[in-house]
Amino acid sequence: LARLGGDEFVILVRNASARPMTLRIAEACCAVLKEPISCNQLEFFATPSIGVAIYPDDGQDVETLLKHADTAMYHSKSSGVPTVSVYTAAMSARLRNWLELESRLRRAVRENLLSLQFQPKFRLHDNTLAGVEALIRWCDMEHGEIAPNRFVPIAEETGLIVDMGIWVVHAVCKQLRAWLACGIAVPVAINVSGKELLYGDPAKVIETEMARFNIPPALIEVEITESVFVAD
Repeated sequence: LARLGGDEFVILVRNASARPMTLRIAEACCAVLKEPISCNQLEFFATPSIGVAIYPDDGQDVETLLKHADTAMYHSKSSGVPTVSVYTAAMSARLRNWLELESRLRRAVRENLLSLQFQPKFRLHDNTLAGVEALIRWCDMEHGEIAPNRFVPIAEETGLIVDMGIWVVHAVCKQLRAWLACGIAVPVAINVSGKELLYGDPAKVIETEMARFNIPPALIEVEITESVFVAD
């Protein structure tokens, strides 16, 4: 057992029946790591992602085996739930697609190639407009419309979600200022990922952009899309 770096660990199983034994060990690790960790009256939950590569089927040398185990691990991670994945050749193709989308998404954020759609929210009792929800959209020049459930997980996994969140807040405040200039004052709900709370400061970003565009506080609503931890 070794720590490869950061939050990545490697287990080497040297046994004639390595495949079933490795899967038993991986499943046991996954079960243990899913248990809550208590600290200062808070419970923290890890999401273990485990990838498995077996010699000689998945590689003839250490470097290839580690690379393919890493690919399988990222396949597990992309599912969003604690799981164990055994490497297959198809995973390498999916990983290449993931990396390509990540690169194109970074460019889209940097070059302002994203867009917003505003989904109206109506009051049921009188069918009047209560506000709108800002939804991020991405139309790539090569791949066309890319669904949020494809690119948002990539943004969260790579930390790009922080830059994307800043882009959304700026775009929403800019649109609100344009509406206010036309005499339209409608509240806008912004989705904030739990990852933004971990790695960024969305409250500060919203405060700064609202001041920049002179937006009244009542016109911005925040919805958290993912919980980070729960109190004991």
